[in-house]
Amino acid sequence: MDLRTRGRRFDEQLKLMRDIWSGGPVGPAPARPGGPEVLIGGFAEPALDRVARFADGLLCATALSAAGRQFEYVEASWARAGRPGRPRLVGQVTVALGPESTVEEAREQILAYYAFDPQLAAATAGRLLTTPAAIRDAVAEFTALGADEVVCYCWSPDTDQVDRLADVLC
Repeated sequence: MDLRTRGRRFDEQLKLMRDIWSGGPVGPAPARPGGPEVLIGGFAEPALDRVARFADGLLCATALSAAGRQFEYVEASWARAGRPGRPRLVGQVTVALGPESTVEEAREQILAYYAFDPQLAAATAGRLLTTPAAIRDAVAEFTALGADEVVCYCWSPDTDQVDRLADVLC
C-alpha cells in the first residue's frame, strides 16, 4: 500500500463500514447498534484524529513515556469533533514471561516481525516486559493515565505465558 494514500483509503473504508453498520445495504444488521467496537492505533496526529472521526477508542501501543500525551491528544480530538462522552482508551504492553528461552524467542519474534524498520524493531524489543513486577507496574501506570483496559501482547508461542500472566495480574 502506498504510504501517501493509505490513510485516505482507510478513512474511506471506515466510513463505508460505519454506513453499512448503521443500516446500509449489506446485512445482517450488527448485533451492537452502530456496529462492532472499533479501536484504532497509531502514532501520528492524523491517525489519532481518525479515532474521533470513526472509532470508539484508541489502542495505544506506544512507550509509556508517550502514552499520556497520546491519551490527552485523542481526548482533545474527541471533544473537538463534538463526540459525546470519552473515547475508550486501551493500553498495550509487550510481554514475555517465562524461562530465558521464552524471553529470547519473543525478542527474536519482535525483531523478525519489524525487520522492515530496524529502529522500530529495536525500540519494540527494548520495551519487552519480562518480569512480573515490570508488567504490574506498566499496567498500573497505564491505569493511572486513564486506560480503561491494558492488553498484554505476548510475543512467544509458549502457551504457559497465559497462566503466568494470570498469576501476575489476578
